Amino acid sequence: LEGVVNIVIDNVSELVEKSDLSILFLVEEEAQELALKAVRGKAGQASVKSKKGDIFDLWVLKQRQPLLVSDADKDFRFNLELIPEEFKREFKSLITAPLISNKKVIGIIRVESKETEAYMLDDLRLLTIISDLSAIAIENAKLYHRIEELAIRDGLTGLYCHRYFNERLAEDILKVTRIRQPLSLLMLEIEDFKGYNDKYGH
Repeated sequence: LEGVVNIVIDNVSELVEKSDLSILFLVEEEAQELALKAVRGKAGQASVKSKKGDIFDLWVLKQRQPLLVSDADKDFRFNLELIPEEFKREFKSLITAPLISNKKVIGIIRVESKETEAYMLDDLRLLTIISDLSAIAIENAKLYHRIEELAIRDGLTGLYCHRYFNERLAEDILKVTRIRQPLSLLMLEIEDFKGYNDKYGH
């Protein structure tokens, strides 16, 4: 997933012209809120203090639609005073598009500029195409991760399965043998566990 996110944000920075900052948020499934995953500036890596997005990002998340803002100071739809002082950045215009998969918003891609009217509808269309393709790639990466987890974890308890234990034990034995370090293995027996199994099932 991290690799896919980096490829997406790199391509957005490269393909969308006049971008001072490109940002990618993904929706955290449990909390159902945005979480910052990647940022790119003109010179490469950059940082953003607002890790959960601002009023523009939340609008896109709620409306499930792309957004074009030509001048953030004059756009009547948004009150910039609602952005906490510590999260404010220097930008005048922005375009942002939702990442939608299976009719669910799974994230947001945002591009912003310090100039007013930096973006046209064609830029927004391009970002929307990129977001559609990116949503598929991100969802595939998530599914791949889930399948990997199912192969090594018990679906009911979330605990690692016996096969995974044997694989990891073999790896650790090889590792400590190579670096000549001690290795301990602790085994615990739970008394009267049969009664628990009989009552609640395996």
